[in-house]
Amino acid sequence: MPELFKKKQTYKNFKIVVVDDASTDNSVEYLHVNFPEFEVRALAHNKGFARTVNHGIVHALKKYSPEFIAILNNDTAVDEQWIEALMARIKTDPTIAAVTSNMFLRIIRKSSTARAVQSIGMGTDTTLISEFPANAEEKKVPKWSAHVLARHSSDPRR
Repeated sequence: MPELFKKKQTYKNFKIVVVDDASTDNSVEYLHVNFPEFEVRALAHNKGFARTVNHGIVHALKKYSPEFIAILNNDTAVDEQWIEALMARIKTDPTIAAVTSNMFLRIIRKSSTARAVQSIGMGTDTTLISEFPANAEEKKVPKWSAHVLARHSSDPRR
C-alpha cells in the first residue's frame, strides 16, 4: 500500500498522518499492523477527496505545528529523495509557497497479449500503450505535476 516507504526516504524529519476515508477493505488494520509508526485517522463516513485531505491538514497543523505539509495519495510511488528534493527547493526562497514534483504515468505490461495498464488509478491512455516497447516490462512516461509540499504560514501575505 504505502509505496512511499518501500524505500527509505533520505530526509528524516517528518511525521506521517494517513487519513482513511471510511474504506471497507481493512486498510486501517493493515496500516496499524504493518506501519505502526503512521498516525492513522479513520473517518466514519466518506467525505470525498478534498474534505479528507483538509481533515488531515487541519489535524497535522493542530497537533504538530509544521512549517511544511506534504500531500501524497496512497497509490503513488516516490523516489527515496522525494521529500529531500522538495525541501531543498522550497527552502531556497522564503516567498515560495509550494513546490511540486514531476509525476510519471507508469504503464505495466500484464502479459505479452494483454493491454498495458497504468498504476495510478486513472484510465489507460491508448496512445501510450501503442508506444510501449514490445520487450519492456514497464515504461514511465512524464504526464503532469503532482504531489505538493506547501509552506504553512500565519502571515497572509505569503
